[in-house]
Amino acid sequence: IKFRAPRLAKDGQLQDYPRFISAHLNDQLVQKNIIAKGPTRAAQRAGWATKDHIFIQGDHGPIAFRKFKVTPEDFSKIKK
Repeated sequence: IKFRAPRLAKDGQLQDYPRFISAHLNDQLVQKNIIAKGPTRAAQRAGWATKDHIFIQGDHGPIAFRKFKVTPEDFSKIKK
């Protein structure tokens, strides 16, 4: 999953929604350039954050992950 966090102004106001740049499952692209206009119902906090914990939501049955890694990336050049 390549995810770009929301862009916030210095006063905390939302400037640009978070975006799922791409998401792959079993090496297949399943989502591309999806804008997230709000958190899921399982969100742990109210409001927007540019950095936070990663939560894996698997409440509809068994779920397993393999080769899960987190690496920072520079998404500053992505246009709206």
